[in-house]
Amino acid sequence: EIHVPTLVVAGENDPFYTAGLFRETAAGISHARLILYSGMGHPAMGKQFEHDVLMFLIENNTRTMQADSGMLATSKVEW
Repeated sequence: EIHVPTLVVAGENDPFYTAGLFRETAAGISHARLILYSGMGHPAMGKQFEHDVLMFLIENNTRTMQADSGMLATSKVEW
């Protein structure tokens, strides 16, 4: 079981996995965020991908720092 924020990134036109499977994967992880890029295959890439991953990492680093300093009332992450 995964207990940390998780980013599921996928291209809508991935030849190996369907968009539905990516949605199911993200839904099965309690703290997951799914980013599904239209028109992309496997792997997802590009400036938007880079931006999205960086923002996810920054958001979760900030939450971790707040939790460590006692600024967060809960460790549960909501998306």
